[in-house]
Amino acid sequence: MLNKLDALELSADQKSKVEAAAKELNSTMMTLRKKGKDLEATVMASLNLSDDQQALLKKAAEAQTKFQKVVAETLTAEQLTALPQQLQQQLKRAKGEGKGPKKKKAA
Repeated sequence: MLNKLDALELSADQKSKVEAAAKELNSTMMTLRKKGKDLEATVMASLNLSDDQQALLKKAAEAQTKFQKVVAETLTAEQLTALPQQLQQQLKRAKGEGKGPKKKKAA
């Protein structure tokens, strides 16, 4: 994702926030990868996940979502629109602006 943000001409403050979030994501993911070595192969092979494996996947997803939220909150609306559509949607969802399940109206 970072390489896609290069073209946005981030301010020094934005770049600092995004780099800090990326560093935290990388650290978290490295730890999770060490703990869950070959987890993806296990998932694909069996889809019979242990509680520990499910927890690792959840932590990885949470770390990714946290990173996306920081990026989404850091970029200006103009910078967001300069990104590819799929990435825009991911960041909007992370920020809480994306399409989610429709809520039923109260009767």
